[in-house]
This record gives sequence, C-alpha cells and structure tokens, in this order.
Amino acid sequence: MMQVVLTSACLLGMRSSYKGKFSKCCIDDHWLSKKDICFVPFCPEQIIGFSTPRPPVEIKGGDGTDVLAHRAQVITETGTDVTDQFLNGCDDILKVVQWTRPSMIVTQDRSPSCSCAGIYDGTFTHTLIPGYGVMAAFLKKTGYRLMGIDDFNKKRACNHVTACPLNGLAERPGFEPGLTGPEPVVLPLDDPSFVNS
Repeated sequence: MMQVVLTSACLLGMRSSYKGKFSKCCIDDHWLSKKDICFVPFCPEQIIGFSTPRPPVEIKGGDGTDVLAHRAQVITETGTDVTDQFLNGCDDILKVVQWTRPSMIVTQDRSPSCSCAGIYDGTFTHTLIPGYGVMAAFLKKTGYRLMGIDDFNKKRACNHVTACPLNGLAERPGFEPGLTGPEPVVLPLDDPSFVNS
C-alpha cells in the first residue's frame, strides 16, 4: 500500500528555506527510490504567508510548545514579533495534514517552524536548545507522527517507514507501532463536476 510522508519542502530539493536557497540536508536517495512511499512537500512558513526569501525567525523564551501556550514569542532578527502569524496559521497547516493523511511527517531540524529535534534559542547566535518548532509542536499535540530528517535518514536500513522503530515519535491517537496511517482519500479526478468545482 502506498504510504504518504509529508515532508518539509526544503528536504525535497525545493528552495523554500528562509534564504531561498537549497538545503544542505535532504531526504536520502534510498528513500526517494521507494515505490511504495509518496513524499509530499510542504513549507509551513510559506503556507502561513511568509515570502521566500524572508527574514530569519527564532523562538524567544522557550520552544513551540511554549508559543502555543502563549509563554514564548516568535521574533525576527530585527525584533519584529510574528507570533500571531504563526498561531493564526495553525489551522491552515492542519488542513494540509488532514488532506494528505500522512503516515508520518519528516521535518527539517533546527527550524522554528518544523523542527522536532531542537531549535535555536532566540538569540540569533546559532545556539541550539532542546525543543520543537511551533508547527511541529502543534502537530505533535494534534497527534501526528513526527521525525527529524537526521533520524529519518539514519533509518535507511528499514524496508518500510512503518517497519522502523517509533521511539521518539508522536503517535496519532488510536494507532499502534507498525501500523500505517488511514487509507488515502481517492479523489474522483475523472469526474468533470469534481475537477471543475
């Protein structure tokens, strides 16, 4: 059965990073060659309205979980508070995830939006701290499986994504380790009323 893996767009060779350049870290070719896995790109910061390129942002006063609880802020390097834009964009991110119904979400490490494997501390000095980006924290809270790109690429010895150990993943409610996500929705693309609606 085809599995959908929602993936930070920069990890699939798209220039969606804040600099508008290619990411140095991408999904390993081992995974891209799998015919039973469909990688779907998404960039939370683009979805919620930021341009590319764009000013870098970091979380000040905590991590994404703290932002969701209104205990921390998302700021640009010049001090502009963009917390509300991140919080208001959570519903749009959830729509994308619900539409794609992924078995797993693979995220860019250190990103203030995507990371589930540590973030910068808000001082813009490239100081790493444990924690989640805002959208990663939101999706974890919602119950989706998350894995950082470094950890995902290390699992290349597995034959299937769901055969990999799920240590450190946020499992979706009602799922058990080793099970895939729900069946993808089959869209009636050959129906003119659907295509033109």
